[in-house]
Amino acid sequence: EISSAIGSIENHHIKALMESFFKDQAFVDEFSKTPGGITMHHNYVGGLLEHTLHVLHICKSLLEIHPQLDRDLLFAGAILHDIGKTREFRVTTNIKQTEDGMLRGHITIGQEILLEKIKGIEGFPTELKLKIAHIMLSHHGNGDYGSPVAPAFAEAEAIHYADECDAKLDQHITTKEDPRT
Repeated sequence: EISSAIGSIENHHIKALMESFFKDQAFVDEFSKTPGGITMHHNYVGGLLEHTLHVLHICKSLLEIHPQLDRDLLFAGAILHDIGKTREFRVTTNIKQTEDGMLRGHITIGQEILLEKIKGIEGFPTELKLKIAHIMLSHHGNGDYGSPVAPAFAEAEAIHYADECDAKLDQHITTKEDPRT
């Protein structure tokens, strides 16, 4: 489904960015096995991929209600918002937080990964770079949950609520299925 969403992207800069991630087999392998968290939502191997797909689905539904949203920007934000978790967590006999993850967190790490990739794309527009970086920086909504900035435009707000909706629903469903978690 991620490759289908990437294939449907029309903005050639966003498409190039997404392909720079998802044609990198080492990144795909890491992204596919990374958990979504340690104790909170999607806290199992592959949880990040599952969560990302859920956020993408929610965003597709939001586009049906609000077709004026920038579809390509929304898809990129939905897919990339948590990429920093690929360096925040390590799976051994359990899920562990890396030193980098503990000291900087996935939001900061994700922005760094994003900016590294954008540097390799010639002519990437500054405004687009700032918007995608803002989506990553604001996807937790406010400082109480680790975002250094609040969402400042519609697509950033949509990613924030899609992320929060899926994370909270997963927590409730998991708790109901096994109250010991």
